[in-house]
Amino acid sequence: MRSIEWIQEKNVVKAIDQSRLPGEFALIEFKQADEIRTAIKTMVIRGAPIIGISAFYAMALKARELETETLPWMKEKLLQFA
Repeated sequence: MRSIEWIQEKNVVKAIDQSRLPGEFALIEFKQADEIRTAIKTMVIRGAPIIGISAFYAMALKARELETETLPWMKEKLLQFA
């Protein structure tokens, strides 16, 4: 298991819940970009490398949420989310 990974078959991001370490090992799945944002803010995800990768995955999830929209609208929404 990696600290964080994209699960293509389920279209989710799976990560180690770092708020439970070291006493317990637990995984958490994120289906929406806002869930990752909250996890970073609440330190469920912490540490510079994993925060950067998580932010990238959050942008990818957000793009998937918006993919039915026009490209200029999608770009504007992605910039607002960032």
